[in-house]
Amino acid sequence: MKERTDCPVYEWIANQSIFEYMIDFRNCLVHYRSFAISDNALVIKEGADISDIIEKNDYVFAPLARATYRTVDEGGFSVNIYLPPDKIFEQSTNGKKLARFTYEEKWNLLSQCRNFAQATSTTVLLSLRLVLKTKEPAFKYGN
Repeated sequence: MKERTDCPVYEWIANQSIFEYMIDFRNCLVHYRSFAISDNALVIKEGADISDIIEKNDYVFAPLARATYRTVDEGGFSVNIYLPPDKIFEQSTNGKKLARFTYEEKWNLLSQCRNFAQATSTTVLLSLRLVLKTKEPAFKYGN
């Protein structure tokens, strides 16, 4: 956290990686990528080696989502969409730059939404508890 605060809720938020990750995800969608494009989706068989495909294509134009499938029975398939990637930005000498997208963690959109909703709910509960137990809720935030 760049700024200092004596508010326990702000301190808690600053230590939750899901918030920083979701901010990076939002920034990536707004400034670099969009779901509203005519991008073809390629669903690859689970476990297939796609390293040569990734190396031949410029990672800047790689899709934000990655999907795999597996056969579950005769005529049935299970599709997993991994979104967002493991890391979106990395630090450089000029600040943050777009990272090469990897999907080793196999995070999917549903799990990330659940984590974000849980952290948001916890923030609301912590805020309500703090307001109830603090007679004059005035906290400092700054350098």
